[in-house]
Amino acid sequence: MEDHSNAQNDLRVSGQPRWGEVAAVALTGILHLVCKPLGLQGAYIIGAIILWVGFVLLSAKRKPTILAEWGFRAENLRQAFIASAVIFFPVMGMMVVLARIRGTLVTPPSFAFMLLLYPAWGLVQQFLVQSLLVTNLAKGPLKRNRYAPIVVGGLLFSLVHVGNLSMTLATGFLGAIFVWLFLRFRNLWPLGLFHGWLASLFYQWFLLRDPLTEIFGALLGLS
Repeated sequence: MEDHSNAQNDLRVSGQPRWGEVAAVALTGILHLVCKPLGLQGAYIIGAIILWVGFVLLSAKRKPTILAEWGFRAENLRQAFIASAVIFFPVMGMMVVLARIRGTLVTPPSFAFMLLLYPAWGLVQQFLVQSLLVTNLAKGPLKRNRYAPIVVGGLLFSLVHVGNLSMTLATGFLGAIFVWLFLRFRNLWPLGLFHGWLASLFYQWFLLRDPLTEIFGALLGLS
């Protein structure tokens, strides 16, 4: 029987990298950078979610064990959630305090929907970066140093926000923590949840933007 406690303590991953997955994630990231200035973020997000959910379902049909390999599993869920909560609830608490000091602690009508819906997009992003990109790089060019995937993962998270210094720094720092948590527990569920919540709070309180209305306003009749 596999010793899961030892597996949890080892940040390394084994196996051969699947470069097709890396290429697909890179293409998804490039499309994000192309669609954003064109005002096509809503269509991009919906399309990316549909395509990648379809990919996961088809892959699971061919190989059921791939879900656990990618981090869609109940195993380690409690430990992963507790470890994530210990880190991210204090961060969210600090965000509340800072937003209160700045006078930007607001909750527009779409705020509850953001907290409910954004984790789904956060889960997709975590899957792309953790399960497909960082994991494959950790099996290949980054396998000699157990901490290299954490540094590289943080940089990859920040790249999609280049052009906005505060977003780049915040996502780079938190992205590295997300990578460490994934390599430690191999579970995506709490990462998707906290990714969605942190992004919702950061957009609303620090960037003074309402992504739900901004991106989907016309589609949902909110703008």
